[in-house]
Amino acid sequence: CIRDSQDTAAHWASEEIGRMTDRGVLKGYEDGSFRPNNQITRGEYATVMARALEFEAREYKVPFKDVKEGMWYTEPVISLYEKGIVTGRLDGTFGVNDAITNEEMAVMLTRGLTALEIELQVERPYVEFIDANEISSFAKDAVKVLYKAGIITTYELLLLGTKCFIFHLLGDCEKVTINLRRHT
Repeated sequence: CIRDSQDTAAHWASEEIGRMTDRGVLKGYEDGSFRPNNQITRGEYATVMARALEFEAREYKVPFKDVKEGMWYTEPVISLYEKGIVTGRLDGTFGVNDAITNEEMAVMLTRGLTALEIELQVERPYVEFIDANEISSFAKDAVKVLYKAGIITTYELLLLGTKCFIFHLLGDCEKVTINLRRHT
C-alpha cells in the first residue's frame, strides 16, 4: 500500500498521497513504491489526470505509435485523446515515457477542466513572469488561466532589491491536486 510506503512516509505530500491513493487516483509502482521525488512522465500524468477527472475511453483505438495496447497507461491516454486533452507529438507519438514539462501539464489541466465545463474563479491578477518569453506559445493562455486561479505559483526572488516572478507550475501531480481540490 502506498500509504505505508517507505518513500512517502516522510514526504511533504504524504497526507495528500494517502488521500489520492484512497480515491484510486494514485497507485504507485508494482514494487510497492511511490517514488514521489521522481520526475513524472507524460504517461503517468495522463493516467493520474484521467483517474482524477474520472475519464474513461469510449473506444479502444490507440491513436499514437508509442502507446501499446494493454498497458497501464493505454486507456487513460486514449480517454484524454478522445476528450481533446492530448494531441500527441508531430511524429505521431505521445511520448509516454518522456518527462512531462510544466507547460504540458498546464495545457492538459486547462483542457481537462474545459472538458468538464469547470470555470475557474479568478483569485488574483496575472503578473507577467520574468521568464514569460520562455513560455511556449501553445502554453501561454493555460499559464495565465491557472495562475489567475491560484493553481500555478511563482517563485519570488530578491534580485538587486526587486521582486521577480519565475514561471513554475507546481511541479508534481500532488501539488496540482492539492490546489485543484479547492476548485472542484
